[in-house]
Amino acid sequence: MFVLKERVTDYETCDAIIRDCGGFKMGPFELMDLIGLDVNFEVTTQVWESFDRHPRFEPSRIQQNLVDSGKLGRKSGQGFYDYSAGRGIPNPENMPDCDPPDSIIIEGSEKLPESLVEMLKTKFDVTYDQELFKNPSKLKEIISNFDILVVRNKTQVKKEILENASNLKFVGRLGVGLDNIDTEHCKNNNIHVQPATGMNADSVAEYVINSALSLLKNIPIANVETQKGNWPRNTVLSRELKDKTIGILGFGLIGRKVAKIAQIFGAKVIAYDPYVDNKVAEEFDIKLETLDFVLNNSHIISLHIPLNNETNNLINFETIKLMKNKPIIINSSRGGIINEDHLIDAYLNNQISGFALDVFKNEPVQRNILDKINSTFNCILTPHNAGVTEESNVRVSQFITERIIRFFKK
Repeated sequence: MFVLKERVTDYETCDAIIRDCGGFKMGPFELMDLIGLDVNFEVTTQVWESFDRHPRFEPSRIQQNLVDSGKLGRKSGQGFYDYSAGRGIPNPENMPDCDPPDSIIIEGSEKLPESLVEMLKTKFDVTYDQELFKNPSKLKEIISNFDILVVRNKTQVKKEILENASNLKFVGRLGVGLDNIDTEHCKNNNIHVQPATGMNADSVAEYVINSALSLLKNIPIANVETQKGNWPRNTVLSRELKDKTIGILGFGLIGRKVAKIAQIFGAKVIAYDPYVDNKVAEEFDIKLETLDFVLNNSHIISLHIPLNNETNNLINFETIKLMKNKPIIINSSRGGIINEDHLIDAYLNNQISGFALDVFKNEPVQRNILDKINSTFNCILTPHNAGVTEESNVRVSQFITERIIRFFKK
């Protein structure tokens, strides 16, 4: 976009130079038209937001104007180029010889947008395997054939596999958490690990607020009772989010988005994060407190912290005893942070008023945990999909795709 903004050249000339002189299948403006200008603009905006709106990453007004006018690229018939009546960009007549493409294997347990797979195929030798996560021995056997590995959270990329990855240079994580990847081994062997940081933040933040509202209203119980033919209008009472205190453990990007939305509802927000400067929290009109203070004073506790030695089993019998307001507990980060047996016992003992778990110590959730929960519980259980929406899937996929292309300078 810089070349257009500074009027260095027009987009047709820029694309022609990239195609004809650089040896690429298409230029950047053709590529944006193929992906969809609305999708590209949304991802660019997310990246800008994740870097605290640094001017370097600010989205282009040129692209915004096209999106606002409904010119979304090939899918709308008009983007940078006009695709009506068979018009568009001619294929280059002669492509210069180039080196063999880098090879990439993608774990496809959750489908990637087809346009992005096709885009990768123009630059790389792509293998797309929807069953890869089920067969670690197969991955170990074939990993030496690939320069790039792209996975979700199901595929375990551990040392025993990475030791066979003689050609591997890049591991893309279609998500945020890296606990399924041996990052230390990758670091020691010059393998770049790239998570899709910030790309599902809006989805997770919405999940947290939705869960908080549902549990304050006792909707899980009311729903079950009403479907049974009961009418618990006066027995299943609800509460408002307004004036409640929501305690956020981990004040990163997702925690900050949760805080912003909660404040719109009139909730008070406090947070605990020993790795964040108080000045950052003050920008959100929030004061960072100690862990004990947050646990003691919150009506809703939302977890947004990584799983490590410090946070493993952080929510247990002892820390639950510090909770004086019978809070709602929401976990959309990592399962091992909460001792699930202790959490259920706390609910049965009337120490907490509800809980929402999107993540579990063992996934899928184990039968011994499900057997302890019944339809009278004010709880929400979901299959680790708080961050998985149609929109975030596109953002995550495009982000990793762009990082691969940039890394290999394709």
